[in-house]
Amino acid sequence: MSSRRSFMKTLGAAAAAQAVSGAAVAKVPATSSATSSSTSSATGHTLTPSLGHSPVQPRLRSVQYGQVRLTGGPVLEQYEAVCAAYLGLDEDRLLKGFRQAAGLPAPGKDMGGWYDPNGFCPAHSLGQYISGLARMAAAQPAGAANPYRAKVQRLIAGWGATQTGATFPYVSAHAASFFPSYIFDKNMIGLLDAWRFAGVNTRDLIRKNVSGAKPHLEGRALERGELPPTAPYDEPYTLPENLWYAWEMTGEAEYRQMALQYLFNREYYDPLTRGENPLPGKHAYSHYNCLCSAARTYYNTGERHYLDAALRGYELIREQQYASGGWGPNEAYVTPGRGELGKSLTTTQAHFETPCGSYASFKLARYLQQRLGEPRFGDHLERVFYNAILGAFVLKPDGHGFYYSSYHPMTTKFYHPDKWTCCSGTLPEVVSDYLISSYYLDGDGAYVNLYVPSELRWKTGKGVAVRLTQETSFPESEEVLLRVSPESAAEFPLTLRMPGWMSAPAEVRVNGKEISASTDAGAGVVRLERFWKAGDEIQLRLPMGWRKEAVDAQHPGLVALLHGPVMMVAISALPEVGAQAPQLRQAPPRLMPFYAVKDEVYTTYVRG
Repeated sequence: MSSRRSFMKTLGAAAAAQAVSGAAVAKVPATSSATSSSTSSATGHTLTPSLGHSPVQPRLRSVQYGQVRLTGGPVLEQYEAVCAAYLGLDEDRLLKGFRQAAGLPAPGKDMGGWYDPNGFCPAHSLGQYISGLARMAAAQPAGAANPYRAKVQRLIAGWGATQTGATFPYVSAHAASFFPSYIFDKNMIGLLDAWRFAGVNTRDLIRKNVSGAKPHLEGRALERGELPPTAPYDEPYTLPENLWYAWEMTGEAEYRQMALQYLFNREYYDPLTRGENPLPGKHAYSHYNCLCSAARTYYNTGERHYLDAALRGYELIREQQYASGGWGPNEAYVTPGRGELGKSLTTTQAHFETPCGSYASFKLARYLQQRLGEPRFGDHLERVFYNAILGAFVLKPDGHGFYYSSYHPMTTKFYHPDKWTCCSGTLPEVVSDYLISSYYLDGDGAYVNLYVPSELRWKTGKGVAVRLTQETSFPESEEVLLRVSPESAAEFPLTLRMPGWMSAPAEVRVNGKEISASTDAGAGVVRLERFWKAGDEIQLRLPMGWRKEAVDAQHPGLVALLHGPVMMVAISALPEVGAQAPQLRQAPPRLMPFYAVKDEVYTTYVRG
């Protein structure tokens, strides 16, 4: 079984050998701007963001976590289980290594696994745990007891108490040398989210995190083959995304300058905008997240080239995704046209790094959909939602978590053998993001992106409070009932995403009257703009047909079965090891949504 650890060791060997031979990369001061630009040889256009460019605004605005409430179904069940798991994390254990390093009393047991001071990636996930808890805190009703906020406050206070005197934001020298960028980046998202979503002012700790990490960072974007032997597996790919976030929160120019320095122009964005495919062999999650850095750079600079790079990367990855929307067997992108996805089905159980990959997929889909307004990004988000992350198991108290989705014939879901892996950090973030991925705000109105039992509250530009509820058992049913409840009659639009998978035109009725507007799959959305009053209802039917999707062009007879947005898997008894996929034309197997599988033996791709 592969893992990030083994993937990185494989890729790191070449980098280490190069460094030993005298080709080690010298550190560049993190305040230098000399390496922040890149010129395309094809166009001659410099991709350095101009400081004179203006930020761009999304067409669809984000909702806040507290504006959305999940109300039922497997989505709520998983959401509540994840919230409980992370609320139950032992704070003394999480902070123990930091307290030991600072010479403070350090009660509690060791965490073990990747997390310990000499583990694979020491304390890498603390910031992500704080981030997820902060998002959960933001979702709690105003005025009610908020244990998530209280936990964030305690963790920030505990970590801050270790950051006095000569600041060292890492839990150990091993952490600072082996994964300096990756851990710095995770610390940043925790500090930023604690401030934004849990109301804990972390400005001073953000400065300490930056100043303490700088001596250990390379000062510019480096691909794996360029990294020094001390940190051959480091991941600086999302530094720009979260440094832009820090600049947005604080307005401090230092963070903006650092965001520019860590852009992967030469190695990644330039080739993408030239129409090349730099993906094969690259670490999957890192480079997907790198597209999120490009998208956020576009938002903050207005430089269209970064949007183009993000779009091109998004499209290339769609061309090598599984039916689940997942990508990256053994955590690497494949070379197109060789049938490598089909071959991977029987050579590995590590097909999609699920919590991490879903988190990156959700982010990029939102960045692109909110700016461009195109529902195809919502279609992809929905695919990953139902067929990847919703099927992930909840973290165990001992730190074992769900890491990979396997599409191998006759397999079962499994927990990763290592404790406190990277996916234990992204799980609370992506599950919290179910809330902000389900809806957007569109002018005075709302945009329904996911069909899940839920409730959205917002105010129009004239201050009219509106409540929109979804009552549905979707995707087990094609029917969705939306109830509109403004506090007083008001005019505003409601936009409904029309999924691209529909087998026939949607049926849309308002208060029982059929709407004649175009509702076929090609239209993309239905926009209902009218005066709404309390008690108005929208009855929606989204026809679901059956379809097959081949794993790749070189294996046309090896197909996944989908019903509407849902990837169905074949359930059967476990035969001998190495068994072939079931034959669809013979003794049809029992089918179950991947998200509903627990301990059953299943096969994702069948022959038929």
